[in-house]
Amino acid sequence: MSERDTEHGMNMSRRECMTWLARAAVIAAGADICRAHCGEKKEKESDSKSQWVKLADLSAVRNESATEFAKQNVILTRTKDGVAAFSVFCTHRHNRLEVENGSIVCPVHDSLFDLAGKPQSGPASRALPAYAVKIDDDGTISVDTSKTVKTGTLADLPAWAKPAKK
Repeated sequence: MSERDTEHGMNMSRRECMTWLARAAVIAAGADICRAHCGEKKEKESDSKSQWVKLADLSAVRNESATEFAKQNVILTRTKDGVAAFSVFCTHRHNRLEVENGSIVCPVHDSLFDLAGKPQSGPASRALPAYAVKIDDDGTISVDTSKTVKTGTLADLPAWAKPAKK
């Protein structure tokens, strides 16, 4: 360390510096997690930075039901109106949600969410963060978890998958 560094109060040891950097990294990561799971909108990114991941084929996803994709930390729901994707973490205490008999539940505090990601019962009072979803004409469902969307936003079903009107 130079004499000038000591004069300006920069006499931190390597260990102290590494500890400070590690703490800063943990704080930054915590802020990112909070933004993602508290429903705060992320800045819009251009399509060139999109991170679309193919999850499933529409024909393999049951109607009026939820399906968990643990590897991507996504819960996919399908209704007669479309498909939505949500975080797998409860908005109450950030516990991992489960899909039981096609419903989204928190096994720790018994919060129940509908297929639009809105809380129906239990201590959770905020909707689940929703992610961008697209369905190709062939039925391939893709999700971009780097883009949050307004709760209730559904990806339109292809014409061949829409229920017949009575």
